[in-house]
Amino acid sequence: MRLFGIVLIFAALAACGGGSGSTVQLLRTTDALQIRPIIHEDPLALQVMDEQENLYTVGDVYLNEFGVSRISVEESNVMEDEGEEPVYDLLLTLEDRERAKLADYFGRRGKREAVVILNGKYHGIITGNDMNERGKLRLAAVASTEDDANEISGTIMEAKNRRKSRED
Repeated sequence: MRLFGIVLIFAALAACGGGSGSTVQLLRTTDALQIRPIIHEDPLALQVMDEQENLYTVGDVYLNEFGVSRISVEESNVMEDEGEEPVYDLLLTLEDRERAKLADYFGRRGKREAVVILNGKYHGIITGNDMNERGKLRLAAVASTEDDANEISGTIMEAKNRRKSRED
C-alpha cells in the first residue's frame, strides 16, 4: 500500500511537469467549469496562462458544475467598440452553499480574484463584482453567438448530470 502511494506521488509530479508550478493552457479535467482562487504564496500550485501569456497561480477548485443549479444566456452589456458584433454572457444561478462560499471568498469589497476555466481552457478572471445581489454569477463574454453560448451552457449542465448519475 505504501508503494502504491509513492507511485501515485511520482505519477502526479510527472503529470504536472515536476514540482515548480506547471504552466498549462489546457487542463485535463472532467469539469466543464472550474473556478479557482488566485493565490500568491504557494510555489507548487498550478499556474494557468491566459491569451496574453500572463501567468496566474491558482488554488484548488472552489466551484465546478455541481455548484450550478441553472444557467441563462444573456447578450453582454459590455461592448468594446460601437458597431461590433454582440457577445454573450452566462448567468449562473448557484446552489446556496456555493453562493455563500464564493461570497465569503470574495469578501465584502469584492477585491479578491478567481480564474474561470471552461472546458479545460482559461476563460477569464472574476471578482465579487461579477456576483449580483441575488447571488447570480456572471461569466462575461463566453461566446460570440447565442448558439455558442447555449452550447457552453449545455455542456456544463450535461457534465453535472453525467457526473451526478455516476455517483448515484
